[in-house]
Amino acid sequence: MALPDFFVIGAPDAGMEILLAGLRRCPAVFLPATVLTPPTVLPPPTVLGSPVVLGPPGGCGSGVAPDGGEPAEGSAGPWGLDAPRRRAWFEALVDPAPAGVLRGVSAPYHLADFTALRQLHELLPYARLIALLRDPAARAHTHWLRMRASGLEPIADFEGALAVEGERARTASSWPWRYAALGRYGAQVQRLYTLFAGHQVLLMPYSELDADPAAALGRVHRFLGLGRGRGRHRGAAGTGRADLAGEVPVRRCGDPAGLRCVDPGAAVAARRLDPATAARLHADFHADLALLDRVTRRRWALGPVPE
Repeated sequence: MALPDFFVIGAPDAGMEILLAGLRRCPAVFLPATVLTPPTVLPPPTVLGSPVVLGPPGGCGSGVAPDGGEPAEGSAGPWGLDAPRRRAWFEALVDPAPAGVLRGVSAPYHLADFTALRQLHELLPYARLIALLRDPAARAHTHWLRMRASGLEPIADFEGALAVEGERARTASSWPWRYAALGRYGAQVQRLYTLFAGHQVLLMPYSELDADPAAALGRVHRFLGLGRGRGRHRGAAGTGRADLAGEVPVRRCGDPAGLRCVDPGAAVAARRLDPATAARLHADFHADLALLDRVTRRRWALGPVPE
């Protein structure tokens, strides 16, 4: 059975929903509805596509015992499996894909979760990875707003949620509530490059996707080998095959002008981040963003945008 060809590995609330909506409009791409969330909140393969009940770490629905003990039964997902069964889990995930298309998976926390990346590399060393990077302070705030709007964040104060992040991080299921940690791209990309070669990774700034979704989607398509001509694509198993999807032109993959409307954080993101909090966060992220520039050998300018 086939395995995934590519993963969109983050970051949450950095434009992933916009990108995924664009890719799902493309007949040459298959993306299942299942989103790979942290290890203890993944559904087993037998219920792929079923709703996943989430809750704050240690709370009801978190997949973690209230006392921080063993994960709830049936919540291990691929992480808790040995290599053969993990492979079977991913095969089941993309098995509904039509023949000849690229198979992708949304895994918004993998960029930050090095354990998950290591296990992914053990199984799929030739997979291609896409990550969107956004001003980490703005990303964290938008993420918190979305979690509040969805009823998954009980703390009504953004600063308060940041204050308990360290305590929450002690549980395996806490990635959806690690608002600051998810934005430390420098350390994350540095670790990522110890596993995957640079040509397997596409890093894209959120500003590029926001300014011109059509051009950004075209860049993603080219990275995945979805050009106008027939080409060869190296699949997840490392074997070259005729890429029938390469015949699909970018313009057939949906109306890019409509992609802006699908970002779930857009409606609430208009609520402004407190300037003092933003300044403190930007100062905290400064060293990590400098590391990102050094690791990637480019200037990202992911700090505050001038008014």
